[in-house]
Amino acid sequence: MNNYILGTATVGINDINMMQPEFRNTSRNMVLAHTALGRIFSSHDSLLEFLKQNTTGIFVGTSHGELQCSSDFLRYIEMEGLARPILFQNSLHNSILGFVTKAYGLTGPSFTISSQHFSGEDALCLACDVLDSQMIQYALVVGVDTIPSGIEDIFYSTYKKDVKLVEGAGAVLLTNKQNLSAISDYIRPKAIIRDVKCNKTKAVGTTENVNEKGYYDSNAIEKLCKAVETNIARVDTEKPDGSSSVLSLGFE
Repeated sequence: MNNYILGTATVGINDINMMQPEFRNTSRNMVLAHTALGRIFSSHDSLLEFLKQNTTGIFVGTSHGELQCSSDFLRYIEMEGLARPILFQNSLHNSILGFVTKAYGLTGPSFTISSQHFSGEDALCLACDVLDSQMIQYALVVGVDTIPSGIEDIFYSTYKKDVKLVEGAGAVLLTNKQNLSAISDYIRPKAIIRDVKCNKTKAVGTTENVNEKGYYDSNAIEKLCKAVETNIARVDTEKPDGSSSVLSLGFE
């Protein structure tokens, strides 16, 4: 793996302004992802243009998906008395990705990854694999999730204890050794991703113990960003079902 982390950014749900004109008819997921990427681009006036001129991929990891759009749509057709669809096209799930790529004019390969508790880790691994294959020169990885209003009770009913579900976004900019020098005029490496290990086996009997912590951290990308900023070389994430992940970093 050994890919370089060039930039990091985190955004909380209270950091965004949904009233901005460019955010009309958008979801909180879209605005969180857009704001996180914007904070990375703001590190240098010409960074975004540089990335647009090179092959830059975008990888969005979201555990819950674009539930706000789904909820709003279903409520609308219920109010209108229309027939409900039984299936949704993938374009709905890719709406976060579509919004940020269009907003920033990025045309490289783009992917949405949703694998429940491991969406952030899997997005990070896919980005590193595509970088290693030389298909792209740079990778933007975003982890984002929100809990749509009106269905909070459904989420919380699946947990045995009081658990705070995370709402926010994290974003990282990655590259490999071959493309590091080209971007050095715009941004410098902060850390190196050494390894990502996921234990996706559900451990029987551990769910209640995890939930007793009162906090469910679903966004591994956000945790990774905070670890880079504080020079922490190991990021452990324990999931509510007893599964877990470990992200290993290096600092030079």
